[in-house]
Amino acid sequence: MGLPMGRIMTPADTREPDWADLSLKLRDMARALVGARGEDAADELAQRTIVRLMVKRPDRADHLGYARTTMVRLWLDEQRSAKRRLARMAVWARTAPTRTRDADRLDESERTERIRRRIERLPPTQRAALAMRIVGGMSSARIAEALNMSEAAARSALHVARSRLREELEAES
Repeated sequence: MGLPMGRIMTPADTREPDWADLSLKLRDMARALVGARGEDAADELAQRTIVRLMVKRPDRADHLGYARTTMVRLWLDEQRSAKRRLARMAVWARTAPTRTRDADRLDESERTERIRRRIERLPPTQRAALAMRIVGGMSSARIAEALNMSEAAARSALHVARSRLREELEAES
C-alpha cells in the first residue's frame, strides 16, 4: 500500500541491490578460494554466502566487503571441518609425485596447473590471504579484518604463502 503516514520516502527505500553484479564478484572470489574443485564448488560457496547474508544480515547483504568477509569465513570453516574429519578418520590424502620437466618446455596451462596445485597445498589461512590479495586486490588491513587477525599476522601469512610457493616451484625446476 505504500509508506506509513507521515514517513518520507528516501533513496534507501527504493534502492534495489544489484544481485547479478554481487553474485559475479562473489563467484570470482569463490573460484580463487576453491581452486581446482571447480565451478560447481565455487557456485555452491557463492550461493551459501548469499543465503547466509540474507538470513543473518539482510541489511548488509549487498555490501561487497561484508559479503567477501562472510565468504572467506564460510570457506575457512569448511576447511577446518574437513581437516577435523580427516583427523578423526585418520585418513591422510597423499598427492601423487609430480613429474619434473624442464621449465622452458612447459606450456602456460601446465605452469598454471602446477601453481594451482601448490596453492591448494597451502594452509587455509595463507590460501585465503593470498586469494584476497591477488583476486580481490585487498590491502593487508582489509585481509586482517576479514580473517579476524592482526595486520602483522596477515602480512606474515602473505609472506609465508609467497615464500612457500616460490621455494616449491624453484625446487621443481
